[in-house]
Amino acid sequence: MARFEWKRLRLIPVVFVSVFVFAVIDYAIRGPQARHKQIEIEEKLSSIPDLKSAKVVNSSSGFKTGGGYARRILEADVLPDQIDSYYRQQLEQRGWFFLKKEVRLSKARVIFCSKKGDQVAMIELPESVRTTPYKYTLALNWGIDCRLQ
Repeated sequence: MARFEWKRLRLIPVVFVSVFVFAVIDYAIRGPQARHKQIEIEEKLSSIPDLKSAKVVNSSSGFKTGGGYARRILEADVLPDQIDSYYRQQLEQRGWFFLKKEVRLSKARVIFCSKKGDQVAMIELPESVRTTPYKYTLALNWGIDCRLQ
């Protein structure tokens, strides 16, 4: 039977402190820039008007030094195609371009990229609507490379 060496446990505090110090330095260096990008994405989201018949259910945002998001969850009783068409027009007027439409876990995701390619807008709709009103999501993200989508 192998004997356990307790000396190895001394490395745990060193690893923990190293990770903590790295996180603090990362936030001190990239934090102000990340905060600025987050404010920018939140302002962009608030500048996009919603459908007149839609009601905001929830909104949230968050960021780390490498990326962030701002999101609104809405409730509407119009067809998903009308929502897709409306936000497609709103986003394209603001310089976003359509990237792709995909279906994941019974949700249709319509994805757009910013001109610079470092921000992504996403409309998440139910693939099929059985009851109304239903919820959908409009989200803007930064720190994501559109070329990798």
